[in-house]
Amino acid sequence: MAVVLLAVAYWACPRWHRGAAHTFVHRSSPNLCNAPLQNSGRSNSRSKSPRRTQGVSINPRRGPEVLKHIGMRRTAGRKRRTAGLLVLGVAGVLAIAVYAFTASNTVASHSAGAGAATVSGYEVKSPTNYTFSGDGETMTGVKFELNKAASDVWVALTPSTPETADWADCGASEGSSPFEVTCTFAKPVPNAEGLKLSVAAVSSGTVTIG
Repeated sequence: MAVVLLAVAYWACPRWHRGAAHTFVHRSSPNLCNAPLQNSGRSNSRSKSPRRTQGVSINPRRGPEVLKHIGMRRTAGRKRRTAGLLVLGVAGVLAIAVYAFTASNTVASHSAGAGAATVSGYEVKSPTNYTFSGDGETMTGVKFELNKAASDVWVALTPSTPETADWADCGASEGSSPFEVTCTFAKPVPNAEGLKLSVAAVSSGTVTIG
């Protein structure tokens, strides 16, 4: 009878299955599944080994170590997150600094300087040939030679210091010696007033009067 009851309890109570390799003695109890199980007296090292739940030892001796390792892992995780945030912040600051320092202005190539050169005059050679009106009362033009080429020549024939209206543009001299210049006055000049011949010439560019 006891054997039959033990077999029924073994089948009905799953927590008894772990001790299937041993012989247990059942104590009278209203609930067979809640009754304590007793070893027959033979030692079983497997039954005394600490149970493991989800890969973590519940050995009381190793409990503090488990908590310690868990705390270390959490601290390391926080440190890694803090370090990552610091790296991102430094990268952002460096990016802004690089953008600020690389902005530049565009300056076109150019030249600047100062210098001096000798300005030498022209020499008007003789003879100077004048052109007169048909009645011989006025002078209408002049022809002369220069000692070097000129790109532009202006002349004025006046009784005294010429004014702007007295000047006439003769153009450039001949390109080779004797560098002849032919001019027509701005207006016929009476013989009595043709006392001063003024000449302005440049070796490059043009002459501007006024």
